[in-house]
Amino acid sequence: MGTDDSILHDAWLAVVRAAADHRRITSAGDEVFYGDLTLRGTADTHAWAELLRAIRSALDAATGQEEIVDALCSGDPRLDVVGASELIDWARTRDERLRELNARLLRGLLGED
Repeated sequence: MGTDDSILHDAWLAVVRAAADHRRITSAGDEVFYGDLTLRGTADTHAWAELLRAIRSALDAATGQEEIVDALCSGDPRLDVVGASELIDWARTRDERLRELNARLLRGLLGED
């Protein structure tokens, strides 16, 4: 396996693991969190952030859309191809949306239009 293949394989594995962790957290009953909704919220937020980070890393590593969809569906069988593709598209445009939001907030704070 060449260096590029190794990078793509590692990115694929990271997405599978993050998707599986996210599925385990979101499908777990409250007893896993000792009935504490704060723990559930924290775990869900962390799992979601890790999933997005893994997808962004895979995109940055030039992993193909089909491979990322495969990794997402392998890690979380509840996802279908359409849902996985939408999640990738959402993650892909997230940074752009954050930049736009920050620019609007900054303009508002500075009193600019």
